[in-house]
Amino acid sequence: MVQFYSVYDILPAGDEADVNVILAKVPEVVPEGVAVQKDETGIKPFVFGMMKVTATFIIDDIEGIGEKLENALRSIPGVDGIECVSTTSI
Repeated sequence: MVQFYSVYDILPAGDEADVNVILAKVPEVVPEGVAVQKDETGIKPFVFGMMKVTATFIIDDIEGIGEKLENALRSIPGVDGIECVSTTSI
């Protein structure tokens, strides 16, 4: 089975969003067929002193899984947006 290695930036909704809470919720919301690479997922500097969550996933090649993952990440309270930074097949 083909799998994909994907990196996402998860952007907080302003200063009031707690990136630690967002980071903790990521493994809880991912759909079946997606594995969080915990050692490659964390909080990183963003802009103007803000922080963002950068999350790395191994994603099975299942119809519609990318959309399910993105919808799950957007559903986390305090998330303003997400951006797929890179994807490659493994």
